[in-house]
Amino acid sequence: MQTLLTEGKLLKNGKLAQAGYSTYTARKYSRKDIKSSKWKIKEWDYYIVTDGKKAVALTVADNGYMSLVSASFLNFEKPEYKTSSEIKFFSFGKIGMPSQPENGDVLLPFETYRYFVRKKRNFANAQMQILRFLG
Repeated sequence: MQTLLTEGKLLKNGKLAQAGYSTYTARKYSRKDIKSSKWKIKEWDYYIVTDGKKAVALTVADNGYMSLVSASFLNFEKPEYKTSSEIKFFSFGKIGMPSQPENGDVLLPFETYRYFVRKKRNFANAQMQILRFLG
């Protein structure tokens, strides 16, 4: 049986403070609480909008040694998909991923992508401009 999370910090002494589930952000994440090499820290946001037949998925990640911006168009009826991504190396937290999903903006002016997510409370406005998505 799963445990309902109580409020508090996500990490304690660099380890997960409590395992379980929550319907809101009960545990608070802070990058500085991670007791690991900067090469191993992985932070990302993932958004998907779907009507059950088609979907658009947006990903932004700062995985320490590399950062990634990616967009996918998925057609579940055919089935087919198209994904376009841009990778930069050695970001090590420079993207400034927000520590909580409810707030914190992500702004990335990559070469092929112009990506931003603005968040207010439980609403996210994610926009991505992709140059040369189809080729």
